[in-house]
Amino acid sequence: MCAGPAQAQGAAPAPAPAGANATTAPSAAPAPAASGEIRRDPRGVTGLSPVWDSLKLGDNSYLARDYDGAIKLYQEAITKEPQHPLGHLRMAEALIQKGAFVEAAQAAEAAKRYAANDPTLAARALFLTAWIYEQQQDHDKAIEAWNAYQTFAREQSRAKVFQRTPPERLKRIQEAKQAKQDYAAVRERIEKRLKEADEKAKKSAM
Repeated sequence: MCAGPAQAQGAAPAPAPAGANATTAPSAAPAPAASGEIRRDPRGVTGLSPVWDSLKLGDNSYLARDYDGAIKLYQEAITKEPQHPLGHLRMAEALIQKGAFVEAAQAAEAAKRYAANDPTLAARALFLTAWIYEQQQDHDKAIEAWNAYQTFAREQSRAKVFQRTPPERLKRIQEAKQAKQDYAAVRERIEKRLKEADEKAKKSAM
């Protein structure tokens, strides 16, 4: 299992409770009713909307490391409101934990597309995209994605971002690229010497 994106940026384990991003939610999670039961309202006005209900249950499964259960519940939230970015973000985070990076990248891209009015969620989608490419060891795309996140962080003053993360990740990626190049050069020299030794042995046996 790969390390989660939250661990990479030094934050608390993702995802946060569903109500943490109320700026883009249909409504903030309501206070429990007097009876102790949570009010539910399809419009999310006088009670918990179906979208928040699924997200909250999905978050509970995620934090319990039941990623399959979380994915199912996040998919329910997406089905109920396809253009809400938070469901796609949560889905991407759960898929990352499963190692399903291709599907996670698609979910992060959808989140970015629908988060035009919420810079913080858009930044999170960019962060996840960069992290996914890094986990796939696609160094060039990871560099491009971290640079995009860094640029977005500078331009969007309202977004909650991690300014120190991109330089650190970019440095690590460059080191990994250099190590890969050095290893390739060493392997090439070894293969050349083995081939020369093999040819010499064949000549000696004639």
